Amino acid sequence: MDRPPSRSPLYLGVVLVVCGWAAIGLGWWQAGRQDLETGQLPYVISGGFGGFGLLLMGAIAVLIDFVRQAEWQLRRSAEGLHAKMEDFMDAYASPRPVSRAAGASTVRPRRRRRRTARPAGGSAEQPR
Repeated sequence: MDRPPSRSPLYLGVVLVVCGWAAIGLGWWQAGRQDLETGQLPYVISGGFGGFGLLLMGAIAVLIDFVRQAEWQLRRSAEGLHAKMEDFMDAYASPRPVSRAAGASTVRPRRRRRRTARPAGGSAEQPR
């Protein structure tokens, strides 16, 4: 079977998420050190938007890794199922040789007759 996909999107996603939280924390920390609200605004905006962007990219990278791993496992199980079905078809669908030894007779199954509904109380139908 083929090799599993690399885990690099997962590692990249974790690094991006950590950097996003660090950017948000650094922005809030710098904003807290300012005396005026107008001086706090650039730190909150840059740290908040930048950190949120990094968090979003990290979450997407982790999601991509999850989907790739799930797809690979599904493909691997489907290939295994396909191989088992081929083995099953080889074992049961191929025509088996019939031995015609001396005295062996071929017995055909009898066909069942359809039963017809008989009216209750006799063979003739009773008027209503």
